[in-house]
Amino acid sequence: MFSVPPAIQARLERLAQQWLPEHGHEPQLLLPPARTESARIPRLDARSWRVLVTLGSVAFLIVGWMWWQGRAQPVVPIADHLVTSTATPLPTVGGSEVVVHVVGAVRRPGLVHLAVGSRVAEALKAAGGATSTKAEGSVNLARILVDGEQIRLDASGAAAGGASDGKVSLNSASAQQFEELPGVGPVLAQRILDYRKEHGSFRSIDELDEVSGIGTALMSQLRAHVQM
Repeated sequence: MFSVPPAIQARLERLAQQWLPEHGHEPQLLLPPARTESARIPRLDARSWRVLVTLGSVAFLIVGWMWWQGRAQPVVPIADHLVTSTATPLPTVGGSEVVVHVVGAVRRPGLVHLAVGSRVAEALKAAGGATSTKAEGSVNLARILVDGEQIRLDASGAAAGGASDGKVSLNSASAQQFEELPGVGPVLAQRILDYRKEHGSFRSIDELDEVSGIGTALMSQLRAHVQM
């Protein structure tokens, strides 16, 4: 039987005494300290919960808004946008043209369509022009046109505001010329001028009936003595 020499056995015993714990001391595991009553999470009351919920909602809205602002936007081609914009015409306010009736000493009498703000001279040009220079003197070429009116040129050159076969022009006669009409005095003549200033040129002879003081009987007398 094999035996350990006394010197080696003594050394092994010394090593064993260095590594083994002392008698009566068992090895202990290092455990975390037990929780005490003071280390517990405090309970929240109803008011604290409402504050937390409110803060959480605000934070959620801010994050949602930032996400919405940072999302990818669809790109619309410029060409498509231009086509869409020009496809629908813009509405015009109050119409874009006037229609007048040019008669008398003109080469092509009839209806004329012109832009708003045009003058009598442009209406005559559209109607082919006056038949003579003398005829142009019967109208005010610089007057701005009114939609629906009639422009009459007199071949004799008599001014439209004065007598033309004994007729007075509603659109250019003066107060003195209106007073020459039967049944029209200074007061009524001024009313006709005020009406023309407020409403623009007369569009027809029948519109004279809308002037205050001109009744059916007087209108029947004036009709044979006035013109546009």
